Amino acid sequence: MVRVPQPDKPKIWVTVLDLKKNSISCINITMLTQDFPNIRHMDLRENPINCGVVKSISTRALHVISDCYSFNMTSTNSPITGGMQSIKLHPSDKPWINTNIKKLIAKRQRAWLTGHPSAYSFYRNKTTKLCSNPKKWWKNIKALSGFAKPSLPSCLYHDGEFKRGADLADLIAESFSKVSDDIPALSFTKLPITTIPNEFILSPQQVEYELSNIKVHKSVGPDAIPNWLLKFCVSFLSSPICSIFNSSIAQGAFPNTWKCADVIPISKVPNPKSADDDLRPISLTSVLSKILERFIYLWLLSSIHPHIVPYQYGNIKNCSTTHQLIHLIHHWLVETDKPENLIRSCMIDFSKAFDRIDHNILLMKLTNLDVPPILINWCANFLQDRQLRVKLGEIRSNWKQIKAGVPQ
Repeated sequence: MVRVPQPDKPKIWVTVLDLKKNSISCINITMLTQDFPNIRHMDLRENPINCGVVKSISTRALHVISDCYSFNMTSTNSPITGGMQSIKLHPSDKPWINTNIKKLIAKRQRAWLTGHPSAYSFYRNKTTKLCSNPKKWWKNIKALSGFAKPSLPSCLYHDGEFKRGADLADLIAESFSKVSDDIPALSFTKLPITTIPNEFILSPQQVEYELSNIKVHKSVGPDAIPNWLLKFCVSFLSSPICSIFNSSIAQGAFPNTWKCADVIPISKVPNPKSADDDLRPISLTSVLSKILERFIYLWLLSSIHPHIVPYQYGNIKNCSTTHQLIHLIHHWLVETDKPENLIRSCMIDFSKAFDRIDHNILLMKLTNLDVPPILINWCANFLQDRQLRVKLGEIRSNWKQIKAGVPQ
């Protein structure tokens, strides 16, 4: 038997772009040439904050990305095209072998050939981690076991017809917004503020720390500012963002741009039939809004924590439902050890609890807990005139006004 040699399969060379390294450096260089608004802390404290200032930073930052990419993809002298690399792909490669893995394999082999054992171990471990991909493995296991996240609803039957696309998004948005129709809108008169305590004035270093810890894979809000832009360009953005934060706190004014939320409807059941009963809203707000909210949260917690009972386990740091169950079961077991004892438990579930929080009652309770007036003014403005729209893939509903509840 004569073995006929098989012809070599042709190799494919693919040109790839190292975005993480080259485009970030290019954007940083481009940021230096941008005429960002000259935002000064004292000016913003004295003059009313407006959404134009907030939007200008967002718009200019997004224009930097767009201009940088369009320039670098067409110019031969750009830093990005200088970072182009050619990756060799073979037809016999496994389907899960992508260009990132190929680049890591090449770096691993280069480190081995040049005699750098520490670099070789680093790239070897990184390559192994990408090849194993535990996140994808768990995703497949959950799908097989029936615990995978439900997909977004594609259609719902309502008023004798099936709603799809934009009509479905508007239907769900209307369902989420009408939950609070019977609750009175917030009526609040701003409290007088004579001085601003130093502990309520942020420094650029504090803002820079929060921006540098942003998780880039998290979803963005309606402003569409990429998380990686805020994180990797923190040295240029921390000062103007800090000034906006301080202005918002001092004036008790929250930018209307940050009061808007994209809502993702998550199904409570495998096959949702009703937008009112079978869907739960998950709000995606601006990342900058979340950072400012975190500062406010820490200040509020320091004021109200002495008033929180020790058996409160929800929304408390380092506490969870597990602690509550342990406490409950322990109490039951202690009582059942006593003769002739009975246990009666009353379980209460509030329907639409977070969606129906009355803002007037909330602010009254904050006032009774002796929360500083500067924080009460900010919270009141934060809760007023909030809007939501439902997002189904690339489809978005019209904006809807909400009078109660908090983003969740």
